[in-house]
Amino acid sequence: AFMRELYERCRTANTVLGAWLNGSCEVIAIGQEDLELGFYHPLHMQKVDKDCRTLVEQQAELMLGRAVRLKVRQVERGSPASRRAPKGGHLVEAARALGATPVAKDGD
Repeated sequence: AFMRELYERCRTANTVLGAWLNGSCEVIAIGQEDLELGFYHPLHMQKVDKDCRTLVEQQAELMLGRAVRLKVRQVERGSPASRRAPKGGHLVEAARALGATPVAKDGD
């Protein structure tokens, strides 16, 4: 849901630049100061890193209510490195958007 809203906001602000986010990446992590996106193709990653950085950071700041710095890396679609911790529904996603970090259970 966060990635879809980020894409929609960027596309509304700048159709050409926003298009580089359409299905080309996923959220790896949302931290207190960083937003990390994993890209499936190097071209999309480079384009967003160089040409869309300011737009993505501005829109993410509006969504999160705090400034974040964009970090990018290449991932394979569906790879373990690109998957977040198991989803816990909309409440977990809302908590992550506010800066919460998941805690592993003992034995995991």
